[in-house]
Amino acid sequence: MNPESPTPPKRRTWLALLVGGIALVALFFASILAEPTLIEMAMGPLKAEPRSDTGAWANSGVWLVSIGACCLVLLAIGYAAKRLSPAGSWVAPITLLGVVVTYVFFAQFPTTQSYLRIALWSNGLPVSLMIGAWLASRAQKGSLAHPSREN
Repeated sequence: MNPESPTPPKRRTWLALLVGGIALVALFFASILAEPTLIEMAMGPLKAEPRSDTGAWANSGVWLVSIGACCLVLLAIGYAAKRLSPAGSWVAPITLLGVVVTYVFFAQFPTTQSYLRIALWSNGLPVSLMIGAWLASRAQKGSLAHPSREN
């Protein structure tokens, strides 16, 4: 074996990190592109002023739906990262969790007086990613325990 080439488990970990990282970047840019449309849906047409107040949109149902959609996407990212990882490895999901927690720490908190909405946003994103990874881990354990099981 060539000492410079990574072993297959390392390749799978790097693949999981690459796929998860690309998916997180895609989610970030999709949310940036969708935000003006979502704000307009929540608040109606914005005024002509460039700095009109959009802070109240975090109190709308549209905001809750958008956070729910982000949580579902993060659940899928966590699932994919763990499924692509080697069977016993949690390196990729935990690394991606670190990226999500860092984003939550440095991002602007929703402009709302509701502590429940702030808690939903700040905890829901990383928890969704880890639930997806946990579900994939259970699926991996089930497929390893019963490799010849057919539907």
